[in-house]
Amino acid sequence: MRYWFTAAPSQPLVFRYDAAQHAANRSRLQAMLASILAGADEADYPKVPDSELNRRRFCNYCVYRSRCNRGDVAGDLDELDDPEDFFVVGASEALEFTLDDVMEIEF
Repeated sequence: MRYWFTAAPSQPLVFRYDAAQHAANRSRLQAMLASILAGADEADYPKVPDSELNRRRFCNYCVYRSRCNRGDVAGDLDELDDPEDFFVVGASEALEFTLDDVMEIEF
């Protein structure tokens, strides 16, 4: 794969990807899919406990809430009274990071 940037046309970034890496990724993804599909019942897919706080904090804005019989459609995050109360960590802190905070991907 080659990334070419107009600001530096003579310095493209090249990422090597060969058949062995493809086979390893395929095996890893197939194992994850098998694990997901092996879930036989509700106990294999835990959800947050049904409490008033969890409904306010999580369920009201979950697009899958109809699957748990906790509503029909997800609420609009723009309508939150206090976004800091919604997020487990402060919203402003969660959105402030640098590349130094992001782990390097190992190949």
